[in-house]
This record gives sequence, C-alpha cells and structure tokens, in this order.
Amino acid sequence: MRTNTILTLRAVATAGLASGAVAMVAMADIRITEWMYSGADGEFFEITNLGTEPVDLTGWSYDDSNRVPGAFSIGAIGILQPCESAIITEAAAAAFRAAWNLDASARIVGDLGKPNANNLGRNDSIYLYNAQGAVVDVLVYGDQDFPGSIRTQNVSGWTLGAGLGQNDPYQWILSFAGDAQGSITATSGDLGNPGSFVVLGPTQPGLTMVISEYMYAGQGGEFIEFTNVSGAPIDLTGWSFDDSNAGSGAILPFDLGAFGVVQPGESVVIAEAPAETFRTVWSLPASVKVIGNLGAGNGNNLGRNDEINIYDHDGALVDRLTYGDQDFPGSIRTLGASGWTDLDGVGINDPYAWTLALSGDVQQSYISAGGDTGNPGIYVPASCDRPGDPADLNGDGIVDGADLGILLGNWGGAGLGDLDGNGIIDGADLGLLLGSWS
Repeated sequence: MRTNTILTLRAVATAGLASGAVAMVAMADIRITEWMYSGADGEFFEITNLGTEPVDLTGWSYDDSNRVPGAFSIGAIGILQPCESAIITEAAAAAFRAAWNLDASARIVGDLGKPNANNLGRNDSIYLYNAQGAVVDVLVYGDQDFPGSIRTQNVSGWTLGAGLGQNDPYQWILSFAGDAQGSITATSGDLGNPGSFVVLGPTQPGLTMVISEYMYAGQGGEFIEFTNVSGAPIDLTGWSFDDSNAGSGAILPFDLGAFGVVQPGESVVIAEAPAETFRTVWSLPASVKVIGNLGAGNGNNLGRNDEINIYDHDGALVDRLTYGDQDFPGSIRTLGASGWTDLDGVGINDPYAWTLALSGDVQQSYISAGGDTGNPGIYVPASCDRPGDPADLNGDGIVDGADLGILLGNWGGAGLGDLDGNGIIDGADLGLLLGSWS
C-alpha cells in the first residue's frame, strides 16, 4: 500500500479573483495541495502541512463558495505533522481508502457535503478556515469561469511551489500516471495522488537572490550566505550588502560584485575571515564563491541584534532579514551555529521562521574545524521536498530520455518540467535536466 488561451481572457478572468479577495492568515503552513471536483470514487481535496511544526486542526473547517466558517468540520484530522497531508472527500473514508490503496496511516475525513450539500462543483471554491474562523487558504477555480484553466473531472489538479496559497487557478496542473507527484490510477480509473504532496520549485513567486543562512559570531568568524532561487543567472556586479545602517552609515556597503554571475540554485558567501581562511575552516571547494574581510574597513559586521540587507545594482532592496534573540524573544541566536530557513521562510523578513543549524540536519550541516555548526555554500530548499532528483519527471529513479521527452512536450508552457519554478519551461530547465542526466 502507498503511504502516503488567450491572455486577454485570462486577464479578465483573474480580475474577478481580485474583486472577491479575502484576507488570509499570514504565513499559514496549511495549504490546499490537490483537488478533484468530480470522480468515480468521490470528489476530494487535499491539504498539506508545509511548515516545520505540527499543526492542530481541532476546530478547523471547510466551505465552498457559500463561504461559511464551520460549515463542514475537518477537526477530526487532529494534529497534522510537517509534510503530512490529509484528505477531505465526499466518499466514506473507508471506501476512499480502498479505492486509492491508502494504508491506515492516511488521514481522511469522509462524507463531505453531508448535511450541508457544500460539495464541490465544476466552477466553485475551496475555503479553508482555522479554529477562529479566519481564512487560511482559498482556491477559486473553474474551467468555465477561468477559460484555459484545468477541469478536474476524474483527474486531480496540483500546483508547483509558486502556486501554493496564490488562489490562481491558472497555476494548477492536471495529474497523469507517474508524474512528479507520483500520481496513480484508482480502482475506478480516476487519476491523482491523494495523501501525499511534494513541493517542486520555489514557494514564493518573484524571488531572486535571497538570504539563506547567517551566523553573527563564531570561532571561524561571522558569515552570510545568499542563494539564487530564481530561474535565471544573476549578475551581481554593482550589488551590495549592508547591516542595519542600510546604506546610511559612515562605512560604505559591502561590494558583492566579485561574485560575478550567480547561477540558479547557486549559493555564495561573504565572511569576516579572509576568503581562503574561511574556505579552509569550512573545508569548502574552490567552486564555492567566497568574499572575505567583511568589516575590515569594508562593510559592516553583524551584531547580536542586527539586520541583513542585500541591494541590487540600482540600490533597490532585494531581500532583508531583521533578527536578534533580544529584540525578538524566542527567535534564534546564531552564536557558533548558523541560522537557516526553508523555502516558506525566505524573502519574508521573519526571524521566527529561522532554525538553528544542527549537525546532520536537512541542510546537511556539519561542524567546522573551528567548532562552529553550519553549511555555508550550499542551500537545501527544505519544504516537504521531493525525494530524489526533481529532474526525474516520471519518477522512475533515473533522469533520461523519457524525462527529456516530458520537458520538451511542455516546452514554452508551465507545469511538469518547470524545474526552476519560474512559470515557463525553457532553456534554463533543459540545462538543469541535462545537468542531472543519469
């Protein structure tokens, strides 16, 4: 058992989303990750905890376009662990479990629509409410209301990371057997993957260079890591870093131009120690770009409570993190151990979204020769990540011609094959796939 189009029409259709917009709980970890409005084995939608902490769903509820908090209780799900998914379906829970070959660990709430008849329709809405009745996530969908978007009749829909929580039906993709979500065929012939979800691509659309790791003090000196999470190379000529002075202090911002062009997924490091000293202490290969001597008459050192700012060549702020365990009680203190955040935490300037590095954690952190703990130079986008290589599009364990065929078949569009998550399948994605060739 498993464990788990016309641009004008689109513009007109999506304008309707804005007019019916609702305020959602900031940084909610529970997201709608799959749905099927009509299926032989019963309609369903799936929710997943994309955060790093368990979430108690007691008192949570769902409704359709009627938008009534408490209309259908999903509290029986109980505590949803990080990366764990749950299913809400119109079928009886046992029948749905059998139809999709789900084991007893799968969390299922059945009998959706009883007694309030708030089943999903072809053009409808999925509203998810927390125990206080606040909207946590919403998806307004329908191939008739939004021409060119998917119709989930007997085939479920899912989205890339950048589509999560965006309430944009055009970012959703139809499932097919063996796709990147590991979709299967149910006993009735329905296609989908209820009960598990893996994030593909960045979860925050529009991000470019982000702060991905930092240590304000350590035996080997402080450091800051930046990562290119966009889908294209970025030339850092003219870019700079500054602390809480934000470009206004007596010391000029620290020049990042020596990094040159940073490729998609590449991480670079600025360090207080000389570059070669830092590289030796952390056993970094020459391929990791390091600029040293931060604060040695050039740039501003970090303090216990401080700020990290990165600016582009025009002086525009690209990313910021304001941190400090004293200024933000309960947040981390990066003394001798770095801090990192997953894809849900980058680019949002929330010190509480950051985690202290531990040897062997999901960032592959280790202890340096100086006794500090961290992983400068590599960023692992840990947010319910897909096991294995994301370029393995058909999930058979190898990256080969079959995966290339899928990517080329979707060329110029979005969806399966959009390895960098930038919304279009192009040469950058082809390069990533060929770089992972088995």
